[in-house]
Amino acid sequence: MNNLRHMLLAWILAVPAVAATVSVTNQSTVTLHSGEALVFGFLESGYATNARLFGAPADPERVSFSFSTFPLDGWDFAAELRSGDGSAEASFDGEALANATFAGTYYRGRVSNAYGSMGLSPELSRLIFAGPLAYLVLRNEGADVDLGLQRYTLAQDMRITLSGGGLSVGGLVESIALEQAVALQSGQLDSPGIALGQDSASVPEPGTAALFASGALLVLWRTRKRAS
Repeated sequence: MNNLRHMLLAWILAVPAVAATVSVTNQSTVTLHSGEALVFGFLESGYATNARLFGAPADPERVSFSFSTFPLDGWDFAAELRSGDGSAEASFDGEALANATFAGTYYRGRVSNAYGSMGLSPELSRLIFAGPLAYLVLRNEGADVDLGLQRYTLAQDMRITLSGGGLSVGGLVESIALEQAVALQSGQLDSPGIALGQDSASVPEPGTAALFASGALLVLWRTRKRAS
């Protein structure tokens, strides 16, 4: 009985963090709390089509991005690429924030550009771009920050460039999700923050495995208590 209880307890503690996501594809601004991320799903098909026409490598050799937002005094962020199925990923090295000037139909003035670039090996590029969508992730590693430009969607703020063999093509952003980390620690939920006006009741519950294990432990505890 004790061994089974210990096994179930170890199972609960081993349950990984649950990622709670909220679609923000059509929003113009978003508040990103510490530890949260914007996940941009984008298509590589434009590059693939032109690569066949011009004899460039089948998969991009380099990926670059630039994200425009309200002027910021600073932003501690990290960026990475993910494959559609999550089996492959690569972190950008040397991403930075720079002041710039934006001149568009709905906004003219100062902005901050978060940008980065990375080279990919043929094998890693093939894995990341194996599915219809790949993902570019901007994770907030500092204090809460407001991002975006009024009257422009977050998708319009992001520019992704795929290049290889002298060819450069833009990646088309199809979706954007706000990724919130909800960690399961010793049976308690620990959330770094709730965004977009959500309250604690809307945070996803732990996965089925964790709930089953918790229920099993409760049954074992009650059975042992009655026996004593």
